[in-house]
Amino acid sequence: MTYTELLEIALVKKRTGYRSTQSIYTLMDKEGFPRPIACGVRTKRWVAAEVEAWIQARIEASRK
Repeated sequence: MTYTELLEIALVKKRTGYRSTQSIYTLMDKEGFPRPIACGVRTKRWVAAEVEAWIQARIEASRK
């Protein structure tokens, strides 16, 4: 069985350094930030590995 960590918006903001939820949604529209998955009617979570991959890609792009 594979364990996949799911992040709520507060943890996504903490890991990325962005303070507002709107910033995260803007990143999804304009910069390819991963989209959340629906875990319920009003609950969304982000796959931690996808968020980490996006962060790493940003780090690599900034170092070129």
